[in-house]
Amino acid sequence: MTTIGPARAATGYATATAPSSLFLTGIAAGVITGAVEIGVMAVEALARRRFLFLPREAVWMAPAAAVATFAIPAAGFALLARIRPSPGLRRAAAAGYALLGCGSVLLWYPQLHWSSRLLLAAGIAARVASRTSSAWPAVARAARRVAVVGVTATLGLALAMAGWRLRTERR
Repeated sequence: MTTIGPARAATGYATATAPSSLFLTGIAAGVITGAVEIGVMAVEALARRRFLFLPREAVWMAPAAAVATFAIPAAGFALLARIRPSPGLRRAAAAGYALLGCGSVLLWYPQLHWSSRLLLAAGIAARVASRTSSAWPAVARAARRVAVVGVTATLGLALAMAGWRLRTERR
C-alpha cells in the first residue's frame, strides 16, 4: 500500500478518492434526483393543471427509487476506487451520476425526442464533471451530508405515509 504525501493529504485527496466518498456521492445524487423528480411532478400537477395518476406514496417512492437506481453505479465506482484509485475516476463518477440524474428527470418530458434528451443530459453531465473535479473534496463533504439527511428524510416520509394510511383506514 502506498502512502500519501503531506501535499496530497492537505488537499483532501485521500478522503476524496476513498470508495465510501464515491458511493455516498452517488447516493446523494440519487436523493437530489428524487427531490427534483418530486418538483417536476408538482409542476406538472399544479402549474400545468394536469391530473397525474400517481399515488400519495410517490412523495417517498421517487427518492427511494432514485437512490436504489443510483446505488448500483455508485457501488461500481466504489469497487473501481477500491481496486484502482485514480483522480480520473472522480470525474467519471460525477459525469455518470449527472448523466443518470438528468436523463431520469428528462424522462418526464416525452415531447422531447429521446436523442435530444440524451444529448442534453450528456452535455449537462460533461459540465458537471468539469466543475466538480477541481472542488471534489468539498463535493464529497457536501454529498456525505446530503446522503445522510436525504435518506433519513425519505425513510421518515415512508413511515409517515404508512402511519397516515393506517390512521385513515381505521376511520
